[in-house]
Amino acid sequence: MKKLFEKKPMVYYTFVLAVVSIACGVVIGGVNYLTAPVIADNLLEAKVEAFETVLEGIVSFEEIELTDDYPSSIQSVNMAYDAKITDSSKQLIGYIYEAYNTNKFGDMTVVVSVGLDGKVLGATFVAIEQSLNVPATRTNLSLYIGSDITDLTPSGDILAGATYSLATLNEMLVDIATAHNLAASETIAVNPFNKNQNELKFIISEVA
Repeated sequence: MKKLFEKKPMVYYTFVLAVVSIACGVVIGGVNYLTAPVIADNLLEAKVEAFETVLEGIVSFEEIELTDDYPSSIQSVNMAYDAKITDSSKQLIGYIYEAYNTNKFGDMTVVVSVGLDGKVLGATFVAIEQSLNVPATRTNLSLYIGSDITDLTPSGDILAGATYSLATLNEMLVDIATAHNLAASETIAVNPFNKNQNELKFIISEVA
């Protein structure tokens, strides 16, 4: 092997690079294996915190499995309850939607709660990576609280200076309206607690 390397140095360099690449791959894989659960827990914690922010009284929620009918921006659709999921007296108090979109200035993820009457109960950004006038975009989102999800009307004057962000936000709100129409009609048509029905699948989580 040594003589081969002496005669053909390129083979030696290629061999060294291959060994280094394998070693780096093993290290990166190990780091990902160790950190992935922590990242997942942090994301869930942030999600639950956002849910509590947008919907007062939430104790547990069920995440509906998304189908191709839902807009691509919709990340999750959740049914929110006022008691633990195992409590037979729990009541559905609303729906919570998580949406993601992007534009040339960055991306944003929003969480919006909608009451059983179709009114927007709360809204917040889980993440907003926009390079222009983020405070105005946050304020503009808050103006839709209290509006009907099917007829989105701000409660005050929209702040200028964040045109692209506003357009992106409006696209997400329209998609949330579409998702709410689907989710509300599905949950009325199907009893999710009947084990013989498989139309809806849920991921059950406790908030408190």
